[in-house]
Amino acid sequence: MINKLISYSQKKLLAKKSIFFARNAARSQDWWKAQKYYAKALAYYDNSPKIWIQFGNALIQSGKINEATKAYTKAVELEPTADGYLQLGRSYKLQGMHSNAVEAWRKALSFDAVSMDTILELENAVTLEKIEMSIPENMEIYHLIIRELNLSPDKIISSEEIEILFQKILKRKVGNEDYKREIVNSGKTIGQMIKDLIYSEEYMDKLKIKHTEFVEPDAYVRKLTKNNYRNPKNLSIIPIEIDNVILIGSCLVDPWENLIGHLDTNFNIERYGVGAPLPDAPQKPLTSYNFQLVQLPLRSIIPDMAFARLSEDDVSGHENLLDYGKSMIKNMLSSAMKWNEEYGTLTFVMSFIEPQKNHVGVLMNPYSLSNPQYFVHELNIFLYKQVKEYKNSYYYDVNDTMKNIGLKYNNEDIIAAFNHGSFIFHANYPEDKKRIEKTTPAPETYNSNVLDTVISGWNDLIAMYRIVKQIDAIKMVVIDLDDTLWRGIVGENDGQNMPTTEGWPKAFWETLLFLKRRGVILAIISKNEEETVKNAWDHIVGNLLPLDSFAIYRINWKQKAENMSEILQHVNLLPQNVVYIDDNPAQRADIKKAFPDIRVMGGDPIHWRHILLNATETQVAHISQESSQRTEMVRAQVTRETMRKNFSQEEFIASLNVTVDEFIINDTSHEKFMRSFELINKTNQFNTTGKRWTREEVEAGFSSGMKFYSFVVSDNFTQYGLVAVLIVRDNTIIQYVMSCRVMGIGVEKSVINMTNKHIFSRNDISKAIIVNTPKNLPCRNVYKNNLYSLVSDDGSKQVWMLESKAI
Repeated sequence: MINKLISYSQKKLLAKKSIFFARNAARSQDWWKAQKYYAKALAYYDNSPKIWIQFGNALIQSGKINEATKAYTKAVELEPTADGYLQLGRSYKLQGMHSNAVEAWRKALSFDAVSMDTILELENAVTLEKIEMSIPENMEIYHLIIRELNLSPDKIISSEEIEILFQKILKRKVGNEDYKREIVNSGKTIGQMIKDLIYSEEYMDKLKIKHTEFVEPDAYVRKLTKNNYRNPKNLSIIPIEIDNVILIGSCLVDPWENLIGHLDTNFNIERYGVGAPLPDAPQKPLTSYNFQLVQLPLRSIIPDMAFARLSEDDVSGHENLLDYGKSMIKNMLSSAMKWNEEYGTLTFVMSFIEPQKNHVGVLMNPYSLSNPQYFVHELNIFLYKQVKEYKNSYYYDVNDTMKNIGLKYNNEDIIAAFNHGSFIFHANYPEDKKRIEKTTPAPETYNSNVLDTVISGWNDLIAMYRIVKQIDAIKMVVIDLDDTLWRGIVGENDGQNMPTTEGWPKAFWETLLFLKRRGVILAIISKNEEETVKNAWDHIVGNLLPLDSFAIYRINWKQKAENMSEILQHVNLLPQNVVYIDDNPAQRADIKKAFPDIRVMGGDPIHWRHILLNATETQVAHISQESSQRTEMVRAQVTRETMRKNFSQEEFIASLNVTVDEFIINDTSHEKFMRSFELINKTNQFNTTGKRWTREEVEAGFSSGMKFYSFVVSDNFTQYGLVAVLIVRDNTIIQYVMSCRVMGIGVEKSVINMTNKHIFSRNDISKAIIVNTPKNLPCRNVYKNNLYSLVSDDGSKQVWMLESKAI
């Protein structure tokens, strides 16, 4: 008896040691050693389901799929668990045994109905079935295969995994052992192998055979994927890098945290609860966070059943409940915005999810507070107004995202009280397992698509981030006319007998007017007779899109690249800030050859509206007075520059009657701050350092004494608005930006002199900094031309100095 006890305890000790070595090997990703030690542990102690699961995981990573399936099967035989069935399903999936996998995952849900990993596996199984019936993007397929087969794209591929990928992607065996050995010896990763296969001619040929109507999509269609539908990437150049995001919310934002692995952009999330006091600062330095997302739970705003208990005609009851909700929003938002208020952290606040319908009845008054849908909408309006009270904060309407995916696939108000305000979930499914009649998990019943909703939501937030930061901003759209602004060729038709303008032409006109409202300059380059176009304009376009909506046009028979050069010179813009649209690929190619940085569009015109209105590059976070009047300013600028040719420089400037008004800004609540901030971050050419500022940096600068000296300019031709900003700290002009619209009319010198009056009132010396950039040639001599002397130049930064006695 004693010998047996000693033997048993020795075995248990040996098993523990083996498990220790196995786990260390797994952490080092030495899967061969890990499976070896797990096998040893099981030889001593074979009735632990957890060790069988870990053994199976090591086998999976080693490419031994069949053996892993046996290990997982043994684990669920010893003790049926959610994790055991989850891993068993994944091993079946790797072998292409789809129905077995789905069955295993459904069993997993019966033990843990809210397991996000299992829910995702089931959702992906449905998605992959749909993808087999359509032609997806290659990289869509790449990510789906990675998820479906649960593979690590960076892992060096094994011979067995090559076979699995051939079966999955090309639907055939490799049939060449030498080829497999060559791939293994080359050190190719699983991700590289998948890309090789999905971009291969064999795979594309199989798609073409399967889809008889297959047409190679053009560059515009390829970028309009389901996850980019709301934010097309056709005009994007600089890839966005998101590193860290703060997430403040209730348990209802769990999917937003759990599903970030499915995004193209990888970043870290730091999670905090809403309602409880936040710590003094987050874990990392504030500058390391790109933004924070705040979500207030609707359940805390509208107590359970508080709305449903009211009678339909209880007007005061509904109004009192709304007032209560507003007070709760105010209090909870104040707590959640702590870091925004203290540090100026860029913040997006998520709206409440609105009910799909009027639960009281579809024939009831839709615009009454007795309609829960309208009631929550009113709360959202109040939330929006509250968010606008905070600096550097923006309202994110998650309802828009959900509608694009489809409310029936994500809005849980069909199964839960509307004040829960979340996505479709399992609703305590395990608790109903003892019912006489079987129940089905809600996501399965309603074919939910929470995954795509969350991916689209994050993409919306990243797009908003790009808009705030003005990444790849478009400042001018230049268009052709024939078969671009309208159907047909005006020179070959009487203006009164042109083809119909219904459909995409009128939609395009409206698009251009919306862009103009945002402050985008509109221009025309067309090979035509100018008189012919002007005579036909009213017949074709009329007053729907007046010709004076365009700041400048060149309608002649000159080369379009030559006309583009003239326009760029007149409006003082860089090619990188321009989009050119033309139906003729040869003309687009000529423009692109002459100006490689210009973005061009053509192809099917039905895509133009979608791209131009929804791409982040054409959007702004704030429409200033200057933005809305930009077309008129540019037109006046063109007239002014034409007049310049008839005068000497001194006579020209004197004739303009230029006036300059100064505004000193040391707080982001100043009425001129937003335009100043926009100008600093959008100006490239007359920008003495090229620095782009974050809102947080400006807040910190203001708190340490930094000031913006901003200037509004006008002359006989137009009100140019706020067109110059000098950023001053102590006695140093650390940055000077100015709109190129007012270059050459004496403003450069005037604003320096006005700023120096303030500096010299406190100091005897004014310093200024120049950092040369590839684009700021126009301003490199601005201090030299204003009597400053160069005192240091280390190759990356120049420091200039002016003594008060020198002027």
